[in-house]
Amino acid sequence: MPRYLYKAKKGPREITEGEIDADSESQALAKIGALGLFPVSIRQKGGTDAEIKEVAPLGFLGRVKTSDLAVFTRQLADLLESGITIVNGLDILEKQTENKKLKAIIAELSDHIRGGGTLAASLDRYPAVFPPLYISMVRSGEASGAIEKVLNRLADFMEQQEEFKTKVQAALAYPILMACVGVITIVVLLTFVMPRVVGIFEDLGQSLPVLTLILLGISNFIRQFWYVVIALLLFLFFVIKQVSRTQEGKAFLDKLKNDTPLMGPLLKKTDIARFAGTLATLLNNGVTILHSLEIVEGIMSSEAAKKDIRAAFTKVRDGASLARALAEGQYFPLFVTNMISVGEESGQLERALFKVADSYERQTNKMIKIISSLIEPVMILVMGLMVGFIVISILLPIFQISLIAK
Repeated sequence: MPRYLYKAKKGPREITEGEIDADSESQALAKIGALGLFPVSIRQKGGTDAEIKEVAPLGFLGRVKTSDLAVFTRQLADLLESGITIVNGLDILEKQTENKKLKAIIAELSDHIRGGGTLAASLDRYPAVFPPLYISMVRSGEASGAIEKVLNRLADFMEQQEEFKTKVQAALAYPILMACVGVITIVVLLTFVMPRVVGIFEDLGQSLPVLTLILLGISNFIRQFWYVVIALLLFLFFVIKQVSRTQEGKAFLDKLKNDTPLMGPLLKKTDIARFAGTLATLLNNGVTILHSLEIVEGIMSSEAAKKDIRAAFTKVRDGASLARALAEGQYFPLFVTNMISVGEESGQLERALFKVADSYERQTNKMIKIISSLIEPVMILVMGLMVGFIVISILLPIFQISLIAK
């Protein structure tokens, strides 16, 4: 029987190390938990950290959306709760699933489990579809014998994430549509309407006002060198893409986003809510704190947050509490670290993290409403001023003719 080396917490500051016999890592985690310990890290004695993952070539079949994955997870949990075996449940879902890629994956999952594999090991073959959070929670569910509950929690988590993303998209849909319509209107006025109207006054020998001449110059440039404008935009996009691939570039772009009024605080609150909710979900399902921090780092959008989480990982591994490790960074506010500290002291870290996530989700929803209510009038004002400027530039020659006639 394999032997596992582990580190676990007895309390917020007390770390213990030991060895335990188990058939698998999941069973070892379950045994450590049964001893009243909080697992920090675990590895097989004499084993290596590297793992080779088999990834099936299913890219041509499209992609699996989070909503599809959430439906699959919920339905699988319902089938298992009704007493159906996991293989039979997968066979049923394969027939019902409309997404071609997910259907093919479900068929291979069923075959792999029939061959003696576990569900977690089968999912691990498709890291592009099933994220580390998903696989880790399923593995802990199999170890504890509560796979149905874990799948339901996963479905709840993904549905909440999808609902939040939908709210953000809905809030931004109208302003984006208005911006597109406004840009098209301005381009049409500059490239088609203005040259024809101004041409009439030039044919009459009427001198044009300076404002009209400036706008006419812009119009002529767009008409003659439109390909240069497109090339510049594509070049700018390419430069941003290349810059974002470097660590320094990511940090620079991240700072720009975080320093943007309204949007910066919104992105930070969203990241903190995602951090707390995901970490709480993982810990609540028996995943070690070090493995959980590795997973959470991968889903953060802010480079500053990732940097603090990486530093916290090292400090927690060396025996520090999570609250103290995060407090030494710059990203996480005092409220977050205080709540985590209270959770560690009381032995209810997961509950404290869920409260943090709930608090920041409420703040984020409030900010989304404020921003969406501000964007609409601002967009109307900006577009109105730009269109008004063009219209006035076109009408100025008419006013001049009227004055001359008088």
